Amino acid sequence: MRRDFHNNLIKKVEEISPNKYTILDHYNGFKTKIRVQCNTCGHIFISNARNLYRGLGCFPCSVKRKTFSHELFLSKVKDIHNSRIKVLDVYINARFPINFQCNTCLTIWKTKPEHILAGHACPHCCRAKEKSGTWQGGKTSESLTIRHSKKYKDWRSEIFIRDNYTCIVCGKRGKKLAAHHIDCFSKYPQKRFDLDNGITLCEKDHSKYHMDYGYTNDLVQFNSWLKQQTTSVIPFRV
Repeated sequence: MRRDFHNNLIKKVEEISPNKYTILDHYNGFKTKIRVQCNTCGHIFISNARNLYRGLGCFPCSVKRKTFSHELFLSKVKDIHNSRIKVLDVYINARFPINFQCNTCLTIWKTKPEHILAGHACPHCCRAKEKSGTWQGGKTSESLTIRHSKKYKDWRSEIFIRDNYTCIVCGKRGKKLAAHHIDCFSKYPQKRFDLDNGITLCEKDHSKYHMDYGYTNDLVQFNSWLKQQTTSVIPFRV
């Protein structure tokens, strides 16, 4: 019987991830922790049947797959800022601060790449525009005001209640959740409080989506991204 557990595990893992992993320890039951070797990079990690059946495996390979390359990050910065910003350091990930330089005033500042991808520009130029009266910072203030309003908080709560406080991608249920606007908050103001325009994601999947598609999104992009998530557990309604 024990031998059947082990052989069944090997067979199932091979069906889910063909030629990807080698099971190094004998498997004796569902909760058994075993050593697994990645056939791609050679990394050995501790896992169990539940994680392997869900397709969760080699962490180094998953990081390489999900992280932007430096060249892709440069391309996205150019698309968003029209060559107004120069990247001075090598891109590591969206939350590791690096140096940028404004090609207009030559100011150098350090910030997280995710802020640049969200459209944030040179802080010196923004302050100069504010003093001259040409800065449109009121848009940001308006956005923050709306996001802190009772109406917005009620919309967010209704999204969570409707989705049973569950991420539609991974099935995580709990407190670290985000009410995501399918058609983005900034470009579609008429849909900001539309319940059909909101969906529940965990913070991890929410961050992953914006890493892949930036912050000016729509339904087409969301559907395209959702189809790529093989762990999606809840059918999307739209």
